[in-house]
Amino acid sequence: MEIKVSDELWPRRKDWSGEVVEVLVKEGQRVKKGDVICEIEIEKAVLQLESPIDGIIRKVFIKSGDEVKPNTLLMVIE
Repeated sequence: MEIKVSDELWPRRKDWSGEVVEVLVKEGQRVKKGDVICEIEIEKAVLQLESPIDGIIRKVFIKSGDEVKPNTLLMVIE
């Protein structure tokens, strides 16, 4: 399953961007639904993104400091 930044992450604005504060998982790591997988700062607020499923992190496409926007591919969970 591809994990992308949801448009709903910051619904008040249509055209926003944020910065990855920290990636909390590594490739090969097992996660459970609801585990926090990364933190993204948007306009002075740090939002935690949770895994939508149980699985194993197969590929991480982001690192701390990266800019993200809606639909940015973050990682793949199998």
